[in-house]
Amino acid sequence: LVLDATPSKAPGFIHIGAHKNVFVRDGAGPLFLVGHNVTSYQSGAVGMAETFDKMAAGGENFTRMWMYSGSMGLEWGQPVGTYRLGEAWRLDHMLDLANARGIAILLCLDTHQDYRDAFVQNPYNVLRSGPLAKPLDFFTNAAAMKLYRRRLRYLVARWSCAPNLVAWEFVNEIEGWDGFDKNKETVAAWHSTMADTLHGLDPYHHPVTTSCWTTEGHPTLWHAPG
Repeated sequence: LVLDATPSKAPGFIHIGAHKNVFVRDGAGPLFLVGHNVTSYQSGAVGMAETFDKMAAGGENFTRMWMYSGSMGLEWGQPVGTYRLGEAWRLDHMLDLANARGIAILLCLDTHQDYRDAFVQNPYNVLRSGPLAKPLDFFTNAAAMKLYRRRLRYLVARWSCAPNLVAWEFVNEIEGWDGFDKNKETVAAWHSTMADTLHGLDPYHHPVTTSCWTTEGHPTLWHAPG
């Protein structure tokens, strides 16, 4: 069996440039991202394809997508530690649709609502045989951290190869997480710990971030290593 390999004409991976002030795409140079939030998977492939078509026609090349209980979240509605493969396929398909239209994705892995208003339904809750008595325990409970590291390993194994993946974002609007205000140092330490995990797993070295709903953010969090 003889295999012939030829250079791809497709652009390469996205990463932060050497001067730390611009994104760069391998084989294509600086990449200036213009877009808006499309935070949930619209019904069916047609709806998402139409959305991406409109974005591309308007000159947009970037959006941010959530993985959460309502869409593309792996852990929900079943025992914690088991994954919804149908939602994983949705994420596969969303990344493919976006890539075909030149749209880069910031992938958000969780949102605070699932650990606040919806926590009673959360598979990490002890009421659903999970390890957490309250949402804030997510950042310190050893069993929860082991489960989360396992999820990160799955994420990297399945999606880090997507050429239009810009970065991993841990949480949408972390301030909304129940207990955040009085435990910022604990939450920041968790972010650094899990950022180290992601950096160690991801062979393509995607940037790691999180998000705040305040314009100024939080120095304890933004200055955290990782």
